[in-house]
Amino acid sequence: MPAESPPPVADGWRLRARIAEGFTMKPDQLEAHANPEETTGSKVRIVLAALGTLMAVFGIAICVFGLVEFNNAKILIGVCVIVVSTITYILMLTGGG
Repeated sequence: MPAESPPPVADGWRLRARIAEGFTMKPDQLEAHANPEETTGSKVRIVLAALGTLMAVFGIAICVFGLVEFNNAKILIGVCVIVVSTITYILMLTGGG
């Protein structure tokens, strides 16, 4: 028989009472995942998402510097970086990569 979860907290008083009594972990919550590759895959996805976001920010910075310097080549390079990072990010989220 699965363990029942506590009722949802509706007000601040009940939340403070639950915090005061402490949250306890059930034994089934302490067990490791059956497939360790699931956690490794999620960690890789988080790292790839962070890198994709940083690449997009880098592309935006290149575009801004290109606009300030009136340099069309820098603007196009920045746009290409943004497009590639966005495509990579979407493929990673959909599981196609």
